[in-house]
Amino acid sequence: MIALTPLFLHLGSFGAFWICVYSTTLTFTRSLSSYIYLPAFYSLAAGLGEVTMGVVISVMSKRIHDFGLKPTMYCAFVLNTATLLTMAASVPQWATVGLTDEPAWIIQPNAILSVFMGFMVGLIDSCVNNVRNVICALALPDHRSQAFAISKFYQAGAGTILMFISPYLSVYHYCFLLFSTLTLATCCFIYEAGKTERMEEEE
Repeated sequence: MIALTPLFLHLGSFGAFWICVYSTTLTFTRSLSSYIYLPAFYSLAAGLGEVTMGVVISVMSKRIHDFGLKPTMYCAFVLNTATLLTMAASVPQWATVGLTDEPAWIIQPNAILSVFMGFMVGLIDSCVNNVRNVICALALPDHRSQAFAISKFYQAGAGTILMFISPYLSVYHYCFLLFSTLTLATCCFIYEAGKTERMEEEE
């Protein structure tokens, strides 16, 4: 379970980011402030992404053995990387902490892109939560509830810490931090998933 700690920390950090931080930038970016229902559409798109990825994983798991492990984590890594790059390029640097009219790095903010980002974070969150649930059950098959409780402890802790330091972080800080935890989480997860697969083969 220790090897899975980075996964739990990333899950908590990313959850706090897309629920609290990115949604706030939609209000703090002056060019988007006139779209008063944008946060609602963003949330709706995130929910749609969650459901969509849930259906995809369910269907693919019936066709590909252990699709809920490494393949789903690979999907999460690719989608998360693409989303973080897009957010870094399209969110004004300090829209995370206050009202700003500064331009974004490459892509200027717009409502359609913001809603699409909501859909993307829904896909990602569904992927990462799925692999967390599966690996917890496989890593400690006789203590599944305890394994899940441990994961929630680290997840909540990571989200809490991120919120405490959020007044000092720009969107670039968030993207760098989240990509770092994502990379470490992916490497550790692949190691742990490989170990559980070998244990299953021996049995």
